[in-house]
Amino acid sequence: MSETKYHFRREGNHITLSSSQRQSEQEGRPTFIQPIAPKRAKRSIWSRISSFFSWFFAILMMVISFLIATPFFILSVLWNWVVMFIGLSIFWVLAFFAFHAFVLDSVEAGNPFESGWTVLIILMIALVGAILSMIGQIRE
Repeated sequence: MSETKYHFRREGNHITLSSSQRQSEQEGRPTFIQPIAPKRAKRSIWSRISSFFSWFFAILMMVISFLIATPFFILSVLWNWVVMFIGLSIFWVLAFFAFHAFVLDSVEAGNPFESGWTVLIILMIALVGAILSMIGQIRE
């Protein structure tokens, strides 16, 4: 005695009942199944206007925040540059006299800022140090 198995299959808004024999017959035929693509919701004009203004004001706030922060950054770098230049100049004078007194063993040392290159080199080292110290202060 053979048993017939029935399968319930939903097709659209109704249900069909098929036996396993009909199912095996239908497997031989190609079935055309079209994928159901999700419908894209049509955005209203107000939604588009809102997204444009939110994008515009976000960029505007970013520009304004940079304009407000830039003078404070530049003034802080200048202040650190002046302080580092004074500190490096004092260190250079002490190191210059110590070198002439202990290493060269000379009584008269002269002017530590005799050439303009010394001042320029100290200024450049102070500028690099000021920028690095400002970056370190920002990261804190």
